[in-house]
Amino acid sequence: MAKITRKRTHHHAMDEARASLQRLLGDFQAARPELIDELTWTTDGNSATASGFKFNGNFARSPDSLTVEINLPWYLGPVAPLVEAELDKALKADFPPEPR
Repeated sequence: MAKITRKRTHHHAMDEARASLQRLLGDFQAARPELIDELTWTTDGNSATASGFKFNGNFARSPDSLTVEINLPWYLGPVAPLVEAELDKALKADFPPEPR
């Protein structure tokens, strides 16, 4: 199994970080609906589990960081760098390293 993990510090207020995480996953689901079969949020909206076509992932927000863990089957290991690049691009946009 290929595992992609990212932990990113953010400078958002809690509500803004929650909205950014929801936007991140919503944008991905809108852009690639064929890949996500299920997206489940916790009742407080601070974390989500996504699963679908050949992957599963966990996305969690804390007061000062965002953690993403995506699991791909072993045979998709060669595309993991592409997934990482897209994830890093999205995280940089929604969770910039410096305060806005």
